[in-house]
Amino acid sequence: MKYIVLLFFFGFLLNVSAQVSTAQLSFKDPKADLKRAFEVQQSFVKESIKEIGGFKGGAVSAGAKKYFGVENPMAAVLPKSGWLTVEKPLELDFFKSRLMELELGFIFADNIKTTVKDIESLKKKVKSTVPVVELPVKNIDVKGKLQFIDFIAANVGAYQYIVGKPFPKDMDVDSVKMHLLENGKSITAASGVVADGGQWKNLLFQVNHAIAQGYEIKAGHLIITGSLGKVLPAKKAVYKAVYEGQQTIEFSFK
Repeated sequence: MKYIVLLFFFGFLLNVSAQVSTAQLSFKDPKADLKRAFEVQQSFVKESIKEIGGFKGGAVSAGAKKYFGVENPMAAVLPKSGWLTVEKPLELDFFKSRLMELELGFIFADNIKTTVKDIESLKKKVKSTVPVVELPVKNIDVKGKLQFIDFIAANVGAYQYIVGKPFPKDMDVDSVKMHLLENGKSITAASGVVADGGQWKNLLFQVNHAIAQGYEIKAGHLIITGSLGKVLPAKKAVYKAVYEGQQTIEFSFK
């Protein structure tokens, strides 16, 4: 199935501004650690996000974690205003700082207020799995080499995300293959298993991390685990995110 999303020039429709840069934490405060980065992120979320739509991961592959020298992926908060459906044309701004990522998402059926003990318990709380094209932004005022904590403090560039139709209930999310076409040419390809440890392990981490940060997972919230292919700059072009054997999300920037 194909769903059309047209991206035009009305960025003011969203509550979160993509044009505002945040200070690079590691440059501003060389002594800052991961705890401090999440404190800065929480302040950013309170000031910038009127309603939470869910949560997101980042640096989810084994290679990305090795590069940053960390054991766990990034974690951030998604604005509800950034949730884009593929049912009708959408009018959105184009700007050079916009990025594109192929991801998988999980929509929750139940509220979660306490730590989830294991994957089997977690699966019972998920309503559906969905394809997601995340459209984050480069929102850091870069002064030096970017560190892991810099992305955390800047809420990992969370901005907009295109959510497709639910996958079949019995879908093995780790086996899902996907690729992104730009004007008909493939520019990145990936699969669900790129997430180190698998999708469900990463989802469990994101749920329990959000709870530890004082958030609540609400029914209808979405969690995306992180980019599974290359993080690519958007261009004024036509794109097709192909989730093989399932659906294609078509969108364009003009």
